[in-house]
Amino acid sequence: MKKCIGIVLFLVPLAAYAQQTYTNEDLRKFSVPGAYTNEDLKKLPPLPVRKGAAVSPAPVPIAVPDAEPYERRLDFLFEQRLILQSELDWRQEMVRKADSAFDKGTDGYPWPGYRSKSRGSIQYLEMQLSVVDARIEKAHDEARRAGVVLELR
Repeated sequence: MKKCIGIVLFLVPLAAYAQQTYTNEDLRKFSVPGAYTNEDLKKLPPLPVRKGAAVSPAPVPIAVPDAEPYERRLDFLFEQRLILQSELDWRQEMVRKADSAFDKGTDGYPWPGYRSKSRGSIQYLEMQLSVVDARIEKAHDEARRAGVVLELR
């Protein structure tokens, strides 16, 4: 296997440099359709050249894209993320209290088994957070493609 790899590594650069190039002398030996020699190019009439200064085109006013719609959208998404994160933090704190033997309130809340009962809602909140994060990234990408400079947060 090593010999095959060595042979391939040796032959690939050799094949790259083995490509034949043609010169004007080679063209006299055989005919290549569509090939020009230097003599053929000298026989062509000269191209007209316009003398004088080049005229620069009028400057095109650059329209600055409006950042307000992108910022509003990002503000909304950040607010959604804050709400979801707050609820997730609260539920995880209740799970921590339910698992603790000493950290219960006077009425014993949260009750035993709270972890298993709230597992679905915690997973749903985590999924919603990842969706909102993806939307935030998409909004940043759209703003960048539109050429909008957003505030750093």
